[in-house]
Amino acid sequence: MFFHWLLADIKMIIRNRQALFWALAFPLIFVMVFGLFDLDKPITTTIAVVDQAQDNISKGLVEGLTKIDLVKVDRSLSEAEARKKLLDGDLGFVLIIPPDLMARVQQGVEPVPLTLLYNQSRPEVSRSFSGVVRQFVDRANLELNNAKPRLDMRLESVEAKDISYFDTTLPGLVGMGIMIFSVIGMGSVIAAYRENRIFKRLLTTPLRVSTFFAAEITARLLLSVVQALIIFAAGIFLFSAHVY
Repeated sequence: MFFHWLLADIKMIIRNRQALFWALAFPLIFVMVFGLFDLDKPITTTIAVVDQAQDNISKGLVEGLTKIDLVKVDRSLSEAEARKKLLDGDLGFVLIIPPDLMARVQQGVEPVPLTLLYNQSRPEVSRSFSGVVRQFVDRANLELNNAKPRLDMRLESVEAKDISYFDTTLPGLVGMGIMIFSVIGMGSVIAAYRENRIFKRLLTTPLRVSTFFAAEITARLLLSVVQALIIFAAGIFLFSAHVY
């Protein structure tokens, strides 16, 4: 009796196009969306440099900034335009190099201040980027004083697991698909059976209540395995996801 009802449940689920849509098509749409967007691409920070000195030291500073990874330097704006873009939220940072930089550095009376303007609405980004700029300025100070660095940092890479943003998202999409299939599929079927008084009719048959629910749950568990395999296969073969 159990296997007969289990087979009947599987057939009814397969014939239910609405249930198949929520079980397969809906999660696969999310797989395609998350797979097509390159969410692992590092964020590039744009900094506008207002060079009021236009001398060899300022040009060296600007050229050094262009060599920093993930930093895009914009030298086409005036100070007023850069400040306006910063206030409008179209720019993250503005570096202002004061005039007569070389002359003031050669005098060596006191440090020449470089002004870094930033958007305080994103403090975590501002702190990290200002630290990068400060390290760059410190390195420039050493070069101007012809001081040799006493400490160095060696970088050694190790080959670890290649885990991308999509790799961590794919199992969540599988869980979402199974959850939706369970709520939409099992819940709606039980509600429909109750509304159509099928439960009362089943009580007049030799079918046990425990057998009925065991077959219902087993059928959906089996199809959930197939559903998970299809979603994983789409992520692995279409978007090269890694599953560990």
